[in-house]
Amino acid sequence: MASSDFILLENLTAGMTEPCLLDIKIGWLPYNPLKMERQAWKITESSQGTHGFRMCGFRGFKRNKGNKGTGFFVDKYIGRKVKGPDLPNQLAQFFSNGLALRTPTITSLLTKLRTMQAIIS
Repeated sequence: MASSDFILLENLTAGMTEPCLLDIKIGWLPYNPLKMERQAWKITESSQGTHGFRMCGFRGFKRNKGNKGTGFFVDKYIGRKVKGPDLPNQLAQFFSNGLALRTPTITSLLTKLRTMQAIIS
């Protein structure tokens, strides 16, 4: 695959005024024989080893009561450190619009994850 075949998250959000993206790694087995040691370390040092996924970073948008809002970004280095009791807090931060949780988005994501689980089980 050529480097031009990769799509950057910044390109996906071009032209959007309130982009919200969540980058996660799913699974707990290292897959690249050339990087097994480093991948195994990332798995054990993140929520991936205990929960089967880790947050690699996210971009969101929060509103305030005056209907103005601000964007925020959590990079993969911060996301990799999230585990234990911090995981629900970080997920809530992403799925909140600043005033309430995005319940329809959460429901839709859970439905899609259950479909993927049924396919691979």
